[in-house]
Amino acid sequence: MYSLNNVFKLTVLSIGLHFSLSATTIEWVGTVRDFCTANAFSSCVAPPGEPAPINHHHFELPLAAVNDHGIVAPNLDASKKPTYNRPSPLTTITTPSQISPSFIWGGDLFDMWYRDTPGYNLTTSHTISLSNSIANPETYTNDGLDFFPIDNQLYGNQGHSHNYFFTFELHGTWQYSEGADQIFGVLGDDDIWFYINDKLAIDLGGLHAPQPGSFNADDNAVAFGFVDGETYDVDIYFAERHTTSSQFSLTFENLILIPSTSVPEPSTYLLLGTLLLGMSWVTYRKKSKG
Repeated sequence: MYSLNNVFKLTVLSIGLHFSLSATTIEWVGTVRDFCTANAFSSCVAPPGEPAPINHHHFELPLAAVNDHGIVAPNLDASKKPTYNRPSPLTTITTPSQISPSFIWGGDLFDMWYRDTPGYNLTTSHTISLSNSIANPETYTNDGLDFFPIDNQLYGNQGHSHNYFFTFELHGTWQYSEGADQIFGVLGDDDIWFYINDKLAIDLGGLHAPQPGSFNADDNAVAFGFVDGETYDVDIYFAERHTTSSQFSLTFENLILIPSTSVPEPSTYLLLGTLLLGMSWVTYRKKSKG
């Protein structure tokens, strides 16, 4: 005869097995900021009621594709934002009052990328969907092959087939599970920065074709201060700054991401609990095999 304790264990086990055989989706809401390109051939018009647009010279720079790692500092600032770390080797430091058609960087201009700045950018929200599959239930990905979330919106496409001049940021949390082989991955262009526990984990800065980046939590546990069972922030910053492509494909393996910008409705707490119980079972199974 089964005891009540055994019944509970079997219930948790069945939930975990159900989770491992089910496909689920996580909706993640982020912030998009649209900018006017410095390209003189593009047209930029502000919507009614908005300030006249000011060209931002970090977008559509006349540069060949180049990696530019080290643009941002290794830690987020007190506002949970990346900060400008150094002048790019291809550019010179400047401030908005010194704008010219030459190659320009500088912290003042960079700070606008992820902060609302009237005249320089317009802001809206965008939701991406991370899904797993029955065949691969422990991996969540999004469809980011052609990532154009604000086509014909805000400042518009500025004479192009898509709106190529914007930034995007996402914020969430996850729980570290020692030995579970938890991996954060990305493939995209242009600039992409992953911060985990407020520290730079993936640096894909620069104007470039789609590039891959990955971060293994176990391999970096000591350097990033991870403790088994503790919860940590993940903050992702993306910039699309040049024609003619845009990709933003994320991959999360063996972890459950909790978006910080959306609060579950009461009816979804049971689903969330089921997901966490299921992942606990998957993690236990991995550790048992190890």
